[in-house]
Amino acid sequence: MAKILVDTDILIEIFRGNEELHEILQNHDCSISAITYIELIQGENTSRKEIELIESYISKFRFWHISKNISELSIGLVKEYSPSHNLKLADAIIAATGIIHELSLFTNNRKDFLYLPKLTLF
Repeated sequence: MAKILVDTDILIEIFRGNEELHEILQNHDCSISAITYIELIQGENTSRKEIELIESYISKFRFWHISKNISELSIGLVKEYSPSHNLKLADAIIAATGIIHELSLFTNNRKDFLYLPKLTLF
């Protein structure tokens, strides 16, 4: 069973009804970054009911807060890769979380992370 960090885009697809992705997650040790949680609930039209459904679904996942190590690595990644690859803040924090905790990142946005040498993609 692989230990994976689930990117926001995967969860959005599951909430839209993608059963195949849901099944994949059922067979792995899943976790999310605090950034993923924030991205999921930040929509201006996100209702309290939708937030409760999101929280219910992700409650079985391990939750990684933004630690000092993650913060420091994120800063380094942005310095290194933002100018050349347009690395965004949220992606840097998610990538740093995966690197620090030795997790494979499960994402549909592989192009946003392929160039990061220490990050394993699922």
